[in-house]
Amino acid sequence: MRELAQQGVVFRHQGQDPATGLDCINYPRWGVRKQGIELPPDLEREFDAYSENPDGWRMMEIMRRWFQEFPVADNTLPPEAMPGDLLQLYVKRNPKHLAVIVNREPLIVVEAWMSADKKQGKVIEWPLDFRRRIAACFRIPDFVRRLT
Repeated sequence: MRELAQQGVVFRHQGQDPATGLDCINYPRWGVRKQGIELPPDLEREFDAYSENPDGWRMMEIMRRWFQEFPVADNTLPPEAMPGDLLQLYVKRNPKHLAVIVNREPLIVVEAWMSADKKQGKVIEWPLDFRRRIAACFRIPDFVRRLT
């Protein structure tokens, strides 16, 4: 999944294909599918229904329902967190953004990022800035692997 950052994949709201662009929820979703894991249809519908300015609190409820959560205290990465886990990050006071951990120490993430002025957007790998607040940390369960 790190290769998407190196390939210059662009940010596109509700984009589900690296060829045309991905957003922060569909970047990890694409990675899960790439591993042959099928998300439950109810979860797929939840992800499909989010808007350009999602309600992060609702998103957190959905994540808590479907994924294993590791508690975050004082903006510190939980000790159980490992590469491949998802960080739900605050944008202002709305926990509406997802990033994937690719390295614990130093903490490096890959995310489908959009600049505040919305003029630049891409899948990017970089250190998680200490000023960005972590709302939650989740592990994606193995749901169902397709036999191919």
